[in-house]
Amino acid sequence: RSLASGQLWAAMAALGLAAALVARRRLHRRLLGACLVAAALAQCIYGARAWMAGSSAIWGLDVGEPTGRFRGTFVNPDHYAVFLEIALAVAFAWCWWALSRASRTASLESRLLLAAPPLTLWLLLFACLAARGVHRRKVLLGITGLGVILGAAVVVLGFGRGFDRLLGTSVADVTYSSRKAVYEACVELWLRSPWTGSGLGTFRDAFPAVQPAEVGGLWTRAHSGPLELLVTGGLLGLVLVTVAVAVSLARLLPQQRRSYRSENRAAALAAIGALTAVLVHEMVDFGLSLPANATALVLVVGAALGAPGPRSRPAAGSQGPRPSP
Repeated sequence: RSLASGQLWAAMAALGLAAALVARRRLHRRLLGACLVAAALAQCIYGARAWMAGSSAIWGLDVGEPTGRFRGTFVNPDHYAVFLEIALAVAFAWCWWALSRASRTASLESRLLLAAPPLTLWLLLFACLAARGVHRRKVLLGITGLGVILGAAVVVLGFGRGFDRLLGTSVADVTYSSRKAVYEACVELWLRSPWTGSGLGTFRDAFPAVQPAEVGGLWTRAHSGPLELLVTGGLLGLVLVTVAVAVSLARLLPQQRRSYRSENRAAALAAIGALTAVLVHEMVDFGLSLPANATALVLVVGAALGAPGPRSRPAAGSQGPRPSP
């Protein structure tokens, strides 16, 4: 298990490096972002019919009782939420870039054409993230109404719920008291090998040694990404990941504030948003254990890191260095 986990971590690192190299050109960054957003839309479209029908089948295979929440092709709705959070960060960055461009455009039609598509997309993805079974009709009516209003506005002028979704429990439907007991047991397990942990990917094998009697069942995950990393990778693993995140943010934050091109700033904004959303979610979940989610996050961050870094805008009237004779 440790070997397989190590290979997966190495593959993610290689993928991030490849994304950074490929995304040095704006066209490639746009293609990566478009593919991620298209994948998120495909998840929404696929999951809509099953969600409305209350079906528990994915690709024809029954995966248990319907949860009343969108889950696309993910068995666990919370893992689906992590994927959408990353796509939402990309869509929000697109909105920010479009609005900044629109503010420099005199034509109302051009402003609308720039801002309407990313805004509609962001609201659609957010509606799918926030949707719960009891609000099916409200969500669909809201999406339909938004589409009609924006579509009509574009035709006339140009062409002629909320965060409770993130507070829902996972498919395991564990209670707060159960999680508290598991977290305490995880700390006990970590203290047995505080520096290197039990080994990457060994939580399922190591946890039964400290599993509380009142917490039944087979726990394959700690339901907290940082805590599980501490248990399996020890302080060494947690410090390495923390340093990697800190170094990435140290590059992205100045880029978002001072990069000459607004598109580079938008790429940094998408990466910062995706990292923040996933890190917060991982405190009480394990969505990054799915390769699809880890791949999406690595691509967004890697692409932003591959964009040209912050540089000062040339002063007005500057001639720059004269060429050598």
